[in-house]
Amino acid sequence: MMDNTGMQDSQKLADLIKESVRTSEVVNYNGLACGPDIETSDEIIVVEGRADVINLLRNGIRNAVGIEGSKIPHEAIALIKRKITTAFMDGDRGGDLDLKKLLEVAEIDFVARADEGKEVEELTKKEIYKALREKEPLNQAAAKRMESRPSEFEEVIEEPVVEQEDANDDAQVFFNGILEDLVGTRAAYLVDRNKEVISKLPLAQLPEMISDFPHVYAIAVDGKIGQDLVDLAKKSGISIVAGMGVRENVNEGHVRIIVLENMIPEE
Repeated sequence: MMDNTGMQDSQKLADLIKESVRTSEVVNYNGLACGPDIETSDEIIVVEGRADVINLLRNGIRNAVGIEGSKIPHEAIALIKRKITTAFMDGDRGGDLDLKKLLEVAEIDFVARADEGKEVEELTKKEIYKALREKEPLNQAAAKRMESRPSEFEEVIEEPVVEQEDANDDAQVFFNGILEDLVGTRAAYLVDRNKEVISKLPLAQLPEMISDFPHVYAIAVDGKIGQDLVDLAKKSGISIVAGMGVRENVNEGHVRIIVLENMIPEE
């Protein structure tokens, strides 16, 4: 009969084999280390480097890419634009600087942070999933970070600003630009009354996450507008829904519907 020591040794060996297999799954995307699902996944996680990618792979996360210290290639920037992107940064000043570098060349959607003083590459599985569950839209993450580390972070993030048209310009012009940017992303923009983008969400997560954003005035989606989306807008007190088209038999009620290049007048 195998004693406890033998069982522990067998478990350690199995863990080492599993880790070796997952480590071997690291692939190269235009010079950057990443998980094997980086191109096929709708969502990606941007981390600092190869060691972070390996730690996430070790814990079952296959859609991470490391930006390393080199200049981020245009191919990676284009990849980030096509995906719902979470920046998963170390919980120190180095993480702030990495985030600043990323924001200089790309637009991200969410920020997740390791616990204060910890690096992503050393986190346990429990810590990784906790950090990712608690990811925040960029603006909210920036505000919290500035409170906790103002001297180091106050210039790191600026709020993303959507250029506003003159008061006489038609809302159609604004939403055409928003919708064109969404084409192919399978995502939604949440927009406030000042025409500022609050957040970008995967379409599948919109119904469950919309209540987390109390100041949404409009939703723009990469897809056709159906009754379910209009009902969600009504329930959430949202005035405008913009999309690529409208499905048949949609009763918009008091919700204004705007479609790409064409607009359905308010009732």
